[in-house]
Order: sequence, then structure tokens, then C-alpha cells
Amino acid sequence: LSGRSESESTIQMTAESSLVSIQVAIVAIFFITMGLAALISPHFVVGFFRLSPVHPDSRNEVRAVYGGFGVAVGALLFAAPFYPGVNGGVLLAVCVSLLGMAGGRIVAALIEWPGQWPVVFFFVECALAVMLLLDI
Repeated sequence: LSGRSESESTIQMTAESSLVSIQVAIVAIFFITMGLAALISPHFVVGFFRLSPVHPDSRNEVRAVYGGFGVAVGALLFAAPFYPGVNGGVLLAVCVSLLGMAGGRIVAALIEWPGQWPVVFFFVECALAVMLLLDI
């Protein structure tokens, strides 16, 4: 008997279950950082891949897909532990998304070998997916 009331134990258990693990925080920070960079400077983010968003439509696309989506995914990863019923599903969905990106890079490499940055990001995506998988 710990000397705590049932409500105190429930509050402590809820607080502990709502903590974000280090590996999930790293993935969330990666997504938020990439997203903010894309929102602020679309040229910077796609410059790694020798793309040049010269038209407002292309910059809009980069800001939406890399920017808004990245920030939303990062925020979701930070929020998910507060909703234990969906936390595992959130982690799995983001993990599968990262593996889908990495898989797309494999298909692309089989068609034509990429430069340095797509290979680097392949390994980053795989590492981030594993970090999430370890937390499910």
C-alpha cells in the first residue's frame, strides 16, 4: 500500500503515460524542424534534391506538403501520448509513412541512381521509422 488515494494514483499513471519518449521526441522535432524550414524557405528544403520552386504554385506545394504536413505530424507525435487509445496507431501510421518514403527511394534508385542527399534521407527515414517502431 503506497498511502496514495486511488485518484492520486490515477493522476500519476496518466501523467506517466502521457510523457513523450526521447525517440518519439526526436522524430517529432525532425518533422517540426523540416516543416518550419519549408514554410519559411521552400528553396532551402527542396534544394537538397536540386529542385527549384521558381513559381508560386511550386512554393505553395512545398509549403503544404513539406511544411504544413511536417508541422502537423510533429505536433501529432507530441500530442498522441495524451490519448493512450490512439497513441500506438499514431506511431504506427507515421512509422509506415516513413517506410513508404524510404521504399519510394528504393524504387527510384532501381530506376536511376540518385545523388548523395536522397541516399542520406533514405537512411534518416529508416532510422526515424525504427525509433517509432521501438516505442509502439
